[in-house]
Amino acid sequence: MPRRIPLRSRVLATALGIGLLFLVLRFLPGPPPPAVDPVHPTVRVRLAGWSGRERVPLRIRGRYRILGLEGEEVLWEGAEYRGAIRGGAAGPRLTGLDPLRPAFRIAPEGDAALRLDADWYRGELVVDGRGRRGGELAPRLELYLDLPLEDYVLGVVCGEMAAGAAGAAAALRAQAIAARSWALWELRRGRPFLNDDARDQRFLGVDFETLQAREAVAATEGRVLVWDGELLHAYFHADCGGGTADAWSLEFSREELPPLAGVSDPGCAEDWPWEKEIPAAELDRLARDFELGAWLRRVRASQRDRFGRVLRVLLAGEFATRSLGGEALRRILDLPSTLWLDLEALADGGLRVTGRGRGHGVGLCQEGALRRSRAGASAGEILAHYYPGAEIVLLGEHPGLLRP
Repeated sequence: MPRRIPLRSRVLATALGIGLLFLVLRFLPGPPPPAVDPVHPTVRVRLAGWSGRERVPLRIRGRYRILGLEGEEVLWEGAEYRGAIRGGAAGPRLTGLDPLRPAFRIAPEGDAALRLDADWYRGELVVDGRGRRGGELAPRLELYLDLPLEDYVLGVVCGEMAAGAAGAAAALRAQAIAARSWALWELRRGRPFLNDDARDQRFLGVDFETLQAREAVAATEGRVLVWDGELLHAYFHADCGGGTADAWSLEFSREELPPLAGVSDPGCAEDWPWEKEIPAAELDRLARDFELGAWLRRVRASQRDRFGRVLRVLLAGEFATRSLGGEALRRILDLPSTLWLDLEALADGGLRVTGRGRGHGVGLCQEGALRRSRAGASAGEILAHYYPGAEIVLLGEHPGLLRP
């Protein structure tokens, strides 16, 4: 008869086992990125809004399979699933199904067959519950989509521009080419995924698609921008305010690139200015963060580009001063742009900033592109204006563009 293990020992062994399981899950590498096929690339998109939750409602329309990360093993087959994805110390699981693996993929047979809460998506869903993000005491649920490049570009066109706007056909085509080029440039340097928000390119699911956006992506399929035989990092932004920025001056590029050197766009200078007040408490926090003292005495634009965009800012504090990049300060203070028309000190110690434009200002101006599209410009003409000297080529004819 086997010897009975004392309760205290069993509890200790269980605790050690759970701790060991957590450490294994915590430090496992993330899911390997999809292979970059030079003809039909696959993009992995991190669904930032759904990641980090303990429970995400899930519906799968039609038949589906649950696979290992590489698709090498079928873990489950079914049809018409309704339930939720849940995280936990033992790994993620689907409501009603046994625990699967620390990470797995869900591959539906139909198109646009995945719904997270109220949003439908194309592609395959990668579920990773191994909690690799710093310092957390429990595994973190991360959700990704693996989908063909053209489906990804469609989601970006709908996320980044008004895809149903009148007269926007040429602008949407230009946006599709820019978004495709930007994504492939990022993936070529070894990134495992792209975020679906403003950290990369805003990506939306199928509920936001329009016929005009689908036609724009189909008409530009596989077309990318190149400069000097290499993919162009085709930045874009909402509104330049009168002229686009030089990527090198803003430290978006390590070298001066003629297609990203900035161009005049006087139509955007006619847009109504924006105004934002920065509370004194936020300015005081800024002074402390940069060790300038307890408060700021002055904020002054010390360097501007030819269109008036602020390149450098002088922060004068209680005890010290510091020079800071205008784009860095824009992000810290959450200002619409760095094209500041006026800085006004307020009686309570705050600051009123008046300016034009929205976004960093590099590359294609979406507002200007829409204006040019409505005036009859083609997508090629729009891209030639905002990326002067860049060439539009077919990716399939230049597979070497995706080599690191």
